[in-house]
Amino acid sequence: MGALPSSDTTDIEPAADNLYYATATEELTDMNSTTDHRDKTPWQTRFSRALRERWWVIVLTMLVIGVVALAVSFLAESRYKATAQVVYASREAYLASQALTSSGSAELLHNVSSDALTLQTSEFMNRVSTVLGGSTGVDSLRDSVAIKPQPEVDVIQIGVTEYDPVRAAEIANAFAAEFVAQRRESIETLLNDASQVIESRIASLAPEEEASGLGTALKQQRDDLALSLAMGIADYQILEKAVAPSSPYSPRPWTNLLIGLAGGLLLGLLVTWILERRDPRLKDQPALQAVMDLPVIASVPLGTRKKGKALPATGAAIGFRQGNEALLESIRMLRANLKVLGFGESRRSVLVTSASPGEAKSMLAANLALGMALSGDRVILVDADLHAPAIHKYLELHNDRGLGDVLKEKGIPWSSKIQVVELAPFVDSNLLPASESGDGKSVISKFPCITSGPLPDHASDVLESGPLGEVLDELQGFSDYVILDGPPLSAADALTVALTVDAVVLAGVLGKETAPEALNARELLRQAEIPVLGIVTCTEKPQPGAARYLHAPTEEYDEEPL
Repeated sequence: MGALPSSDTTDIEPAADNLYYATATEELTDMNSTTDHRDKTPWQTRFSRALRERWWVIVLTMLVIGVVALAVSFLAESRYKATAQVVYASREAYLASQALTSSGSAELLHNVSSDALTLQTSEFMNRVSTVLGGSTGVDSLRDSVAIKPQPEVDVIQIGVTEYDPVRAAEIANAFAAEFVAQRRESIETLLNDASQVIESRIASLAPEEEASGLGTALKQQRDDLALSLAMGIADYQILEKAVAPSSPYSPRPWTNLLIGLAGGLLLGLLVTWILERRDPRLKDQPALQAVMDLPVIASVPLGTRKKGKALPATGAAIGFRQGNEALLESIRMLRANLKVLGFGESRRSVLVTSASPGEAKSMLAANLALGMALSGDRVILVDADLHAPAIHKYLELHNDRGLGDVLKEKGIPWSSKIQVVELAPFVDSNLLPASESGDGKSVISKFPCITSGPLPDHASDVLESGPLGEVLDELQGFSDYVILDGPPLSAADALTVALTVDAVVLAGVLGKETAPEALNARELLRQAEIPVLGIVTCTEKPQPGAARYLHAPTEEYDEEPL
């Protein structure tokens, strides 16, 4: 039973004529008002599902943005960053402050953040530009220089980014040197001003005052100021000179690649979630049940195979060969569920249809007929899709005669159009019954089938005017079960066929059918008062717990956790 899901299940139904699959023209204005059809699946589940389905969007976005970031990095011109540092010289600043305070002047103020602002003024940058020979203007300096004060360690960092590494180091060192020189000049100005004040006071003293202690103190202050001037005190010193960098500061290709990949990941996740939110497809059974307001009576895999075992040439899972064990089990469950719902007793004929084309209805009808025949049921399969028939292809029958002939030319017996489907080509030899049962009665090893026959020019008219109901009544007398493969409900004549049968079974491929299509199908069936036994979901792999015997009321489907 652990067969692998087939990867070749894309084209389930033959391509159909667009004119045939025109949407029904009836306006269903109350469609959205009758039920709340929003997907109530938890967002975590939806997001996880979106990641599984659209992982390629995330990978593609990461690759595109990463490659673009890497390409831009390699194409961009390299820039180099050189850094110089100046540090507050506390000892020298203390000496200058002592000399100034002893002369009665204000002491030097210490604030690294405020001092760093000097480096960013146009006046200072003009000074540096002059020192550099005027080759770099003030605006260029402002764009290339970044000043970063570090008050906690009394350091000012001067970073310069240039295309030439030597030029970057030259500018950084010029900023550092000129800042120290400016600070020295500022202190010298303060010391000279204080010295002039002291000289003025000494000159104003009388000879006896000059010889007194006051005169001596003033002369000491003058000498201290002269000594400080001679020392060339500056309250900042160069802590580290800039050197020409050997590698570029930007671009950094591999760093940019990582940033691009991270940005692509975030963008890809966002795009994936947006696509998931805007995707109208019904991707799980709870969402499909909520929209259709019908129970899921079985879940049938589209195709399964064991390693090394190929699927039939039709591309769909038809029959119960070795490797299709999961399909056989699903069909058996479907058969049991249909019988519980009255198929074969009060309801002798069932139409297998779908909301839209390509939802594996023909595959489901063919397998249901094979499964019922294999179980000993007297069943007949009729292909009533006169626009895009598929039964003859799946069961390898001729289509030169069929239902269309019976409906077009009244008086032609349907028995003349019957073909026989042998079980042996479609069923594993171990599953085939013996030629006779234990009580001597013959067992069923084949079943009759009426294909669509040559396609008429006006199929809708043929179905409406032809004796389809009479044919079905006669077929019900010939067999216990009549299974019709009909057109999808998006076709104009789908209701015509549905009104001739006792009940309808809807086939739906999870992830293909959209909410509007399902709503349209539900309203069409409701307004026509056509009984629907339930939905059969067709998936690429079996849905655990999806198909089960219906020994409980229908309400159980709404209450039982999935």
